[in-house]
Amino acid sequence: MQQRSSTTASFRQPRRLRQFAITLVAAATLTACGGGGDSGGSTNTRPARKFGGVAATGAPFTESVVRIYDRSGGLVGTSAPVGSDGQWELTLSETAQAPFVAVASRTEATGETQTLVSVFDTAPAAGTTTRLNLSPVTTLVATRLSPSGQPLALAGEVGSGAATVDTQSISDKLAEVRTLLAPYLTAAGQTTFDPIRGVFVVDGTGFDQLLDSLYVTITPTGTTGANVEVGLRASAAGAALTPVRFGSTQPLPDIVAANSTALNTPVDPAALAPSGTAPLISDLMARITACYALPLSQRIATGGTTAAQITAPACRSLFVGDDPGTYLSQGNVVSATGSFSGIFSNGATGLVFSQGTYEFARNNGDLVVGYRSVATSGNTTYDSLVVRREGAALKLIGNQYAYSGGVAAYHQYRVFPTLGQSDFNYYSSAYNLQVNNTTVNGVPIFDRVEVQTPFGTTLTLRPSAGGAALNLVRANGTLSGTSLLRVASAYESAATPGSPSTLDTGLVFASPQLTEAEVAAIPAQSVWRFRYYLASDPATLAAEQAYRTRSRALTLAEFRARPLARLPVSALATMASTALSTGVLPLGAGPVAVSWEVPAGALPPVNITLFGVRVVTGTPNQSFNDGATVSSVARSGVINCSVATVNDLHCNGTGPSFGTNTYQTGLHLYSTDSAGRAFNAHYATYDLTPP
Repeated sequence: MQQRSSTTASFRQPRRLRQFAITLVAAATLTACGGGGDSGGSTNTRPARKFGGVAATGAPFTESVVRIYDRSGGLVGTSAPVGSDGQWELTLSETAQAPFVAVASRTEATGETQTLVSVFDTAPAAGTTTRLNLSPVTTLVATRLSPSGQPLALAGEVGSGAATVDTQSISDKLAEVRTLLAPYLTAAGQTTFDPIRGVFVVDGTGFDQLLDSLYVTITPTGTTGANVEVGLRASAAGAALTPVRFGSTQPLPDIVAANSTALNTPVDPAALAPSGTAPLISDLMARITACYALPLSQRIATGGTTAAQITAPACRSLFVGDDPGTYLSQGNVVSATGSFSGIFSNGATGLVFSQGTYEFARNNGDLVVGYRSVATSGNTTYDSLVVRREGAALKLIGNQYAYSGGVAAYHQYRVFPTLGQSDFNYYSSAYNLQVNNTTVNGVPIFDRVEVQTPFGTTLTLRPSAGGAALNLVRANGTLSGTSLLRVASAYESAATPGSPSTLDTGLVFASPQLTEAEVAAIPAQSVWRFRYYLASDPATLAAEQAYRTRSRALTLAEFRARPLARLPVSALATMASTALSTGVLPLGAGPVAVSWEVPAGALPPVNITLFGVRVVTGTPNQSFNDGATVSSVARSGVINCSVATVNDLHCNGTGPSFGTNTYQTGLHLYSTDSAGRAFNAHYATYDLTPP
């Protein structure tokens, strides 16, 4: 929720560039709020020199801490956590010397670090406070100043002499940023605003409205470069605009030439985020938190399980018409087993909702809002909500879709720990087409779901007896065991010839595989259309539902730069030693216990899933999968066997033990980030039988 400021300074002047919201993918997507503080650096009575300003992405960059580094590359000041207004302040150490690099960062319980960067060329005078803002736009300036194209490396590069940050270089890079953002600045009426020094507040108007409307992603491809994308979040006003894309160290003339369409297409002001959206989202987060703060006995009638049995006005008023019964999302209504099930659970009391962000507007004008929720246990999750403005507030409405669906960027590191097949470990970037295998009396309701991709192709999903979700149909008409469309893949070892797409034929790969440039060119907010056909009437279209991604899949170079949660070496050794000649692992009678490690910088798993097959002579093999949701702070979990349909025979009875003749073919650790992307280390235990 970004707020705006007066526009008294020229955008051309280096000292006044205002910062837009930027997502450092090595860190993750940015959001903020503020409230200042300072850490003293002086120990005598000499008047203090201070920096202060706003850290925001449109939303205040709440809970972040601003640290400033001087020309030596050393830390010379640290702020108190940024509060709900985005404001911060700190006192410089007595010996601090210009130039300065400011970094606002916050690390979530999920392990994700979100960061904003800014720069300044001169030191504040003694006894004064100099304004210095941090936003995605100022992070973009820092990216252009860094010889490696890595904004987080800039402080060290200044200290080593590898980067020059002075009045002239800041002026030059601000001019570049102005060129790259020209259509958006014009639409917002902010062409004269100074992002670095300009005064604004996080109120969803003016410059803050622009920050709400823009997305800026800076995704490292290693240690010497990053892919940058700047675009306008989708709105109800017209078709999506082409974003500006470039390499972080690419010369400006080359960027302009390659993005002439985007830079020369006027932006309709109506395509910006609705004015004043930021504080409305903050208010919604506070109201949801207030509902969950109530004791369970005040939230619902005794034993209540339905929307009608929610009694607390603080909870009922969250929904359109002050009626939880109006909410519908993915076929789920509000209930103890559906949407907002936490309202009916004592275990959800004290859940805190925060870091609300404007994601995009739907065609009907409803808004999609991202958020973070934190349980009293510390467990942290990210998700999004569909909301509608009703009077002076945002209310929960859901997407009003009758059926399950969705699409998200998905990244998998596939490891082959059995049969000495580690040479075939590979990375893949994918999109996960998510449709639950909905059943009635154990029988799937769907015949198929056809998905129209943004690439112009059509895919088909169908149910399987043991699957919790619909899976993709291969090009030859057979049903796979996956819902992932792998658009790009490559072996971990450069010495391994060929492509995973021709070896791991049980999965589904785009044909042909996309190049790195083609993956990077997929819009961050691409649209996928799901067409539903029911088993009761497979010839008739039952519904069409459109889904928009919140971010694109990473290129393989971008994905390789990220650490992942992993199984311990000892677990891999056990897999290798107990595998059958086909590479699979026999499942014992009980549930499966799993432990994992989370390296520095990696996202912890929030879900663990076991994949398997039931093999009985004389009957078709039956694939299945079972999973468990785990806390982001957990490092172990248990997967129970559960029956998916009436024809599912892989459990011992109804579970939780696995039945006889069942074998593990895969195990994965699943993580998500605040931008809606999924990351997965998958341990595949089967024989690849390479040609």
